[in-house]
Amino acid sequence: MTKLYRKTVMMVAASAFIGVAAMPQSANALSFPCADRDSLIESLLKRYDETQVAVGLSKRNTEAFEVFASDSGSWTLVMTTTTGKTCVMAAGHSWTKIEQQSKDPET
Repeated sequence: MTKLYRKTVMMVAASAFIGVAAMPQSANALSFPCADRDSLIESLLKRYDETQVAVGLSKRNTEAFEVFASDSGSWTLVMTTTTGKTCVMAAGHSWTKIEQQSKDPET
């Protein structure tokens, strides 16, 4: 995985986390759709043809963030906690894989 790609995934995950943390208390009552991880992942594959393209752990190692995307550009960010709870944090369209650029100027 490229450094730029990892940074992009982490920025998406951080944005989702910050957005949730910054919500007013009344908005925190909203819940993200959660399910058993295996069922949720199977649903993403069957309904949207999305497969895992990135994964990262939170700084405290208490959550895993995964991005699932399809060739058509749909994407879903899910979070799994240490308790096994898996929730959809964000979803969208126009996902684009960024190819790694060589650091060597001769290649």
